[in-house]
Amino acid sequence: MATDTLVQIKTPIWNGGDGRRAIGVATFKVPCMVEIIYKDSTGERLYPDRYRVTKEFASNYPIKQYGKSPNLYVIPIDELNKEKQQ
Repeated sequence: MATDTLVQIKTPIWNGGDGRRAIGVATFKVPCMVEIIYKDSTGERLYPDRYRVTKEFASNYPIKQYGKSPNLYVIPIDELNKEKQQ
């Protein structure tokens, strides 16, 4: 199996449109592995896991553009699939 690109998300989308926190992943980066590297005021990562985003999974979510960003799949964080640690 080919290795997926690692995409690091610096800051989540605080309101992804339905009141939930979400991430935006550029459509051209999928499939990929995602790490959300945002830290709270104590320096702890809120989302320490890695998540696998496949084209099939991402296609279930809307594509949006924020400002001059590329087209992004907007995926609620609570629906991401944690990558199993091996």
